[in-house]
Amino acid sequence: MHDQDKLIDGAVKAAISKRAPIELDLTNQGWLVVHPQADFVMVTVGSSASRVSPVQLLQRRHAQPERLSCWLPAMLNDGQLIVVKRLERKAGGGVESLGDANLQLALELLA
Repeated sequence: MHDQDKLIDGAVKAAISKRAPIELDLTNQGWLVVHPQADFVMVTVGSSASRVSPVQLLQRRHAQPERLSCWLPAMLNDGQLIVVKRLERKAGGGVESLGDANLQLALELLA
């Protein structure tokens, strides 16, 4: 498992156990926030270096739905674009690993 995978999975587990959002800096790539909910965990990815417009973001997602439709585009109050993914909870309370590949898809959308 990649070091970043371990870091992200650790943040997800910490958010679930603390029942509170956890923010993670992705070292020059952006940031990630894990929001635990009762039946799912919401993962939000953003990039302060993003120069993509809302229309471009939607066009990228629409052009490759099989790869990118798992990330839902959104915008913060300050106009910054983000993408959000919902991870369903398993029977034991954990969630499926987000994984570096999924994170790279999110960052690709925002690039």
